[in-house]
Amino acid sequence: MTIGIGVLCRDGVVIASDGMCSVDQVGVDNLKTHIVKNRIVCCCAGADNYLRFFLNFLNLKFEDFQFDVPDRTADAIISDITKGFYNFINELMITKVPEHTKGLLIQKLHNDFLQQIQFVSVIGFYHCGEFYLYKITGLMISPIQSSGMWYTIIGSGFTNGMPSIHLIKKIIQIDSIPNVANAVNLAYWTVDHAIEVSSAYIGGNVAIASIRKNNDNTFSVQTENTEQCKGFVEDVYRHIKTYFEQPAEVARVPEFNAEETANCEKVC
Repeated sequence: MTIGIGVLCRDGVVIASDGMCSVDQVGVDNLKTHIVKNRIVCCCAGADNYLRFFLNFLNLKFEDFQFDVPDRTADAIISDITKGFYNFINELMITKVPEHTKGLLIQKLHNDFLQQIQFVSVIGFYHCGEFYLYKITGLMISPIQSSGMWYTIIGSGFTNGMPSIHLIKKIIQIDSIPNVANAVNLAYWTVDHAIEVSSAYIGGNVAIASIRKNNDNTFSVQTENTEQCKGFVEDVYRHIKTYFEQPAEVARVPEFNAEETANCEKVC
């Protein structure tokens, strides 16, 4: 099981994930959030061999995606990545297996990507002055918009939402479209909370990567300092705990008698 979050911000993209690879009830440390060629940030879930192949593919074929070519759309880039990866895996299978097993393995690949969905990814990048975030589920592509549902959670073959992030947005009172600094803390909080409450074999160290817009309209890609995020989250938890431990009188709602003459001192 994997939890990964992608946030399309006003000034960049943030991606975070847990750090454990599990098989049945056995878990080992595994880095799932990656930076590719200082241009792409991504998180992957599903079969471990597909994850490693995907990173190899992105590195080997990076020039083919033609970032910063003006007449290239972001949709065209992500389509080339998705279809190219499928063909890349297909070719690996054909060249490395005996002839009599090729058909079976190609059918398995088809099933993994189209039916059982053994490969899922959230991928973000900067292209021609804009930031983009996509969810790839098998061979299906879904753009993540910077409004409404601006995050996604992925896990070995399925996707779903997590309502706790809406509570987090309210607690720290951010806009519906966060900036990178807020999104980094949001992403850490959500992954950390999911690890704490889930029994679905997620865990390990939280990893976060971002693409940020600089003041000169260039961009930078970096791994975020999760210790700072941890400190932020602990501060907010402490604040909430203090609030709920205060005497009841602090949050008591005044009682009013509708027939009584208004008394400014009592109201205040």
